[in-house]
Amino acid sequence: MIEQLTSIIQQGDIIKLYKFINSPEYIVNDHKIYLDLMQLDDEIAFEWVSKYWYYRNLRIAHNIKKSLKPKTKRAIILYGAGHNYLLKQQLEDDPSITVIQYGSCPKSRA
Repeated sequence: MIEQLTSIIQQGDIIKLYKFINSPEYIVNDHKIYLDLMQLDDEIAFEWVSKYWYYRNLRIAHNIKKSLKPKTKRAIILYGAGHNYLLKQQLEDDPSITVIQYGSCPKSRA
């Protein structure tokens, strides 16, 4: 994944980059890094992921939901790729929110 990401960055194609970092494979692989950190025999890494990283993503999702007005029909949320997996999961758990990720939209909606 790193080699592929590096190659895309070197090409300077921002559209290709956004599609790549929003692909299901990249999102799962990126999240796996945080899961792997929690498996290290390192209490600091475990504490950082569990008490900081997950908490931070919960706060971001909370703030996104709080900022949506009752009549809001659409909102564009831009965040770093490392947040993708958890924010998507946390927002999709709310039945009043439909998440459509860039690069995963049907052609007619892209």
